[in-house]
Order: sequence, then C-alpha cells, then structure tokens
Amino acid sequence: MAAFGRDAFEKGDDSALWDDDVFADAEDYLESQAIQEDLNSGIDALLRTRTHLENARLDNEGAAAKAAAAAAVPIGFDKTYEVSALPVGGWAFFQLRVERRDALGIDVAMQRLDESGDGCLFIRGGAKPTQQLYDSCSYETWSRSERSHALSVDDVAIGSYFVGVWNTPVFGRADARVKVKCKLRVAPPKQSWLDEKVGVTAELKNIRHGLRDVVEVLDATKGDMLQELAACKRHFGA
Repeated sequence: MAAFGRDAFEKGDDSALWDDDVFADAEDYLESQAIQEDLNSGIDALLRTRTHLENARLDNEGAAAKAAAAAAVPIGFDKTYEVSALPVGGWAFFQLRVERRDALGIDVAMQRLDESGDGCLFIRGGAKPTQQLYDSCSYETWSRSERSHALSVDDVAIGSYFVGVWNTPVFGRADARVKVKCKLRVAPPKQSWLDEKVGVTAELKNIRHGLRDVVEVLDATKGDMLQELAACKRHFGA
C-alpha cells in the first residue's frame, strides 16, 4: 500500500503534525485532523476556565500593579483604535462616556492582528475591569483559532464605561497587536405628532392622486359613451 505523508498533502498551519507521521491514506489523514481539532477544542475549554486564568495571572510578576497603573485612554464610539505593542501580562484600557438617555447598550469588537499575543477582551461600568471584576468578558468565547472577539452590555446608564484588553500569559508569547471598536446602541426615535401629521398628509396626497386618476378614466369613458349614443341616434333616425 502506498504511504501518504508530508509530500501527499499541503501542510498548511499544522506542520508540527507532520513530524515523523505517515498516513495510510487520505481518509486516515482527515481522521487525524478531526481528532486534532477536537483536542484543540478541549484544550481551549480547559485553559479558559476562570481558575486557570487566575493562576496564570499569578505567573506574571507584578501583573496587578501594572493593571492598576495603566491609564485609560478616552475614546469615542464608531471609531477604530489600535494597540500596537501590548506586552505579555499587560493591560490596555479605553474609557467610553455614555451621554444619551436613550442608550440601550454597548457593543465592543476586538480583532487580533497577530498570533503571538493572547488578547482577552473586558468591559465594566464605572471602573477599570480586572480579571475578576467585569460586566462582560470574552473568556467563554475565546479560542486559539478565533481572531475576533465581541462583547455586549445592556441596560447602560449615563456615565463612564471601561474597555480592557489583557494580553494573558496563557498563550501570549510576545507583544499583542489588536484593534478595538465600540458601538452605542440607542432606542429608535419615537414618532411625534408632527411625524404623524406628515405621514397622514402624504397618505392624503396619494389618495387625491388616485381619485384624480379615477376621474380622468370616468371622463374618458363618458366621452366614449356619448359618442356611441350619438352614433346610435343617427343610425335609427332618432
């Protein structure tokens, strides 16, 4: 039987799997890939538990002090901001200000720009988030294969909200590069009496135009009927 090895398939990003591996056939190779994907998912679920992350933070000396000392950069909604060099164990904070009373929630999106960093996304109202204190965090949705993280908080009030990016020492091997963008969700505008009046006026205009068309059709029909009547009278000598 012919052996299927590193020369039989494209290596892609899984070159480590090919070391000293020889597969009986293509089906054997695909089965091994499926097993590897299941294993990665299990590792992700295991390493992203809060207990593990709390212990991982202890591995980085001075992490709590670094987080407390890190300044929060004021940012606006609907703009993209980039963190170009966030060291392992380091935090980057952004401060948002909600001023609208019709605000419903905040949506935050983060994109990882490289594979070396391990950025994790947080948001908290009123104070900077920490590993243990936050309103929402991407612990639960994190995966080594995902390059994008997204968070949402609802029922926001007027005040300050803080977005944090932590380059965790779990998988972070070098400085992290990420982009962050925040969006404010607001309630749809209520319809005022003026809006209703404008809507009714527009509808009445449509009805009037429709009636005008009907009148034109009736006038044309009346003219045709009168011409036919006159022809009948001439025919019968009336």
